[in-house]
Amino acid sequence: MPRWNLVVDRQRTELEIAYGYGRALGFFLEVRSPGGRLVEYDALGDRYDGLPGLVDALIESGVFQRDQVEEALEAMLTVDSAAEVEDLDIRQIAMMVERLKKAAGE
Repeated sequence: MPRWNLVVDRQRTELEIAYGYGRALGFFLEVRSPGGRLVEYDALGDRYDGLPGLVDALIESGVFQRDQVEEALEAMLTVDSAAEVEDLDIRQIAMMVERLKKAAGE
């Protein structure tokens, strides 16, 4: 089961993100802050909606903003690899989506 970790700094707070894809959990995401878990998303939850739901969970938890996600998805149409995206936040989003799609065989 592919799993990746990422740390982002938001308003002087480090958010720890674990995400991946597995047959039993589908696309999964966990976001933690120093105060505890902000979000947990996987196929075992009631609100599961695949990769689009994971992206929404990133936005709802404040990890990324909707316009950043939209910019990342647009950038993925114009580059060969997400690693080519210059802006750090946009590149992180694009790399997450790229990794998740590859892990799920999409």
